[in-house]
Amino acid sequence: MKLIYVPFFLTLVSCIGSELYFDPTKHSPLEKSFIPFKNQKISSAAISPDGKAIVIGTENGKTALFYPFEEDKDLIILETPFTEKTSNSSAIKWVAVSPDVSSIVAVQESQDPQKNDYSTLYYWKTFNHKKTSFKKPFVFDYVHKETAPVFSSDNQFLIFPRVSSDPEDKEKFLLSHLTVLNIQDLTIPLYSLPLIHMIDLNESVTIPNYLFINGLNKLIPGNSSSLKKSFIVAIGNKNTAHLFDLVIQRESSLSPYHSGWITTAAFNHDDTALATGSDDTTIRLWDLKNQLGTPTADDKKKTRTPFLKELKSHKKTVTKILFTKEGSSLISADLKGTINLWNTATGLLQKTFVHSPQLPITHLSLTPDERHLLAVDIQGNVTVWDIVKQILIYFIPFESLNETPVYWGKSSFSFHKNPNVLAAKILRNNIIILVTRQKIIIKQIPDNDEIDFYGSDYLG
Repeated sequence: MKLIYVPFFLTLVSCIGSELYFDPTKHSPLEKSFIPFKNQKISSAAISPDGKAIVIGTENGKTALFYPFEEDKDLIILETPFTEKTSNSSAIKWVAVSPDVSSIVAVQESQDPQKNDYSTLYYWKTFNHKKTSFKKPFVFDYVHKETAPVFSSDNQFLIFPRVSSDPEDKEKFLLSHLTVLNIQDLTIPLYSLPLIHMIDLNESVTIPNYLFINGLNKLIPGNSSSLKKSFIVAIGNKNTAHLFDLVIQRESSLSPYHSGWITTAAFNHDDTALATGSDDTTIRLWDLKNQLGTPTADDKKKTRTPFLKELKSHKKTVTKILFTKEGSSLISADLKGTINLWNTATGLLQKTFVHSPQLPITHLSLTPDERHLLAVDIQGNVTVWDIVKQILIYFIPFESLNETPVYWGKSSFSFHKNPNVLAAKILRNNIIILVTRQKIIIKQIPDNDEIDFYGSDYLG
């Protein structure tokens, strides 16, 4: 195998108002970057499942939609009731985009020190088929600031956590329930699901710093587009997770529990199986075909999800999980950059890849043909693996992206809460999308047996 050096040149694109300006003579269409806002850093980002749309939030309170492969479309600024007053607004902490890009949501941190226990959520819905114009947003207050909202995969529901006042202290707000909004018919009343299972950061609970990677409390939607079922799993209650069927409004608990905090979860493509990862270093597989099962004795609306098997090999906390499309394999990653490929039928480990440097993995993504795997660590270093040939084919150190990283260090709390790459995805033809705190980067990597990298020091 031959090692070669390929320089990584990026052409920056300035933004004036809501328009992006290109100089086509200075960049390849398959290797370019965009700076959405000159004087504002990106604080949150989300990429649509097909990679055709990117939503970003900024540290000064702006939310924008960008179509990276359609140069005739400008950057679309999503207006809020306070857009004209947002030059010094608080950051957009979370953004999300529905699979069909018809709906967008942003959660903005409160500017009022008296209301710092909760945030405000803005929900926009498009009113034209080109998805370039959006209606005036719906606004929801009392939204839990530490948990990202999600859309269901069937484009039917928006789910986000709410807070309510503490009975013992009316000025204090605690995580209380999930709000479920039917975005296909906004005349249908909202309904709520109890969230007594998730940890509120106001509670006096000792939480290891590394559990804050990508957020402590997480909502993970299922992948099925069937209108007969729409699953979401909520994690953040130490060693258990709770599964909700949004269509029939039923809850199922996952038992037997992990022995440590649950840190991540993922559904397979048709929502017949669920995997959970933990800081006990194990992965557990759950059977959702029979998840309705037998109601529990204490509550007829709750059931227990059947446990399938446990996967053991990781030495550190599991940070990310990803099923392959057909569900026969599962990919997991941990705090030390170890990436495992599993056979879900047998529970056997098939292959281990070691991401270098050995830092927590925050993003995993597969190409549509499931041949290549993208992994990004907390510092922003990128590796791409050919999982068929089981070799590393590409490496991009974060410093080569000409970025200014946030402060990070193994003993730093911000190390765990502020990843340098906010969103990442690998698409067909090995096109990579990275959203950093300064820009959006698009790059196509070669498909060959050679390793492109930037000095042997990075490979360890």
